[in-house]
Amino acid sequence: MSSHDSIIKEINEYLDYLATRNEPWVAKWIANSVCQKHMAALSKQHDSADFWMHCGYDTCRKLTTKCINKRAGVGEEIRGQMTLPGHNHLQAYYIVPRDGVEVGVPLSQLSDDEIELKALSYESMATGCIEHADELRRYAKGRSLATA
Repeated sequence: MSSHDSIIKEINEYLDYLATRNEPWVAKWIANSVCQKHMAALSKQHDSADFWMHCGYDTCRKLTTKCINKRAGVGEEIRGQMTLPGHNHLQAYYIVPRDGVEVGVPLSQLSDDEIELKALSYESMATGCIEHADELRRYAKGRSLATA
């Protein structure tokens, strides 16, 4: 297994652990936890230790965010989302802003206002997608007429 795959596996195992406890997914906390487990690999006395700690954390943080987004159905990552049994779209976790930080929050812990904001966001995306589809068809039709 590559280092990349190993880190992804470790992040997902931690996300699974938090999910079984119905706890929020805060990317910086998860990345810090994963990095702490590997801190012994760096010698604090070495001149480059700070550089490698920064690069390691930065990479781990980005991978953590990517894993959270995939599991919470954000953007292009939606295929990997965890849906609730008996539902086609309702997710176990949603990304919401809490105290200025994007957090993966279990559905059961979302406030009614957060749920409504998510619903409005999906309605807005749907409208945008329909408009996008219409523009694609208009473009294709216009292109066909121009070459005729």
